[in-house]
Amino acid sequence: MKKIILGVAALSLAVIAAPGFADEEMTCRLQPAPTVPATFESEEHAVEVRNTIVDYQSGALNDYRECLSAKERMLGDEITPEQKKELIDAYNASVDLEEELAASFSAAAKAYNEAHPG
Repeated sequence: MKKIILGVAALSLAVIAAPGFADEEMTCRLQPAPTVPATFESEEHAVEVRNTIVDYQSGALNDYRECLSAKERMLGDEITPEQKKELIDAYNASVDLEEELAASFSAAAKAYNEAHPG
């Protein structure tokens, strides 16, 4: 019985826009997350989706979080509590996105495994 067991850190199907720093020159934006199907067409398809997710994590998510960190450094000691909260909320939302994507991938793998026992 083949099981698709692919570890993936989570991501969601939502798009997160960075906090609005209207009076600041740096705006961080997260690219849309990849779409995870309800199930996979084949094991090869599962691997393709997993690779897309991993690329998204190491690319768009990492870049977004680095931008948030750079924004915090740019604001320095003059960061307001509101700006700090916006940065933390944006970072936490990116973690939620990652977790949701992993859950979607796991559900698709489970559906595939149930439809293709053996």
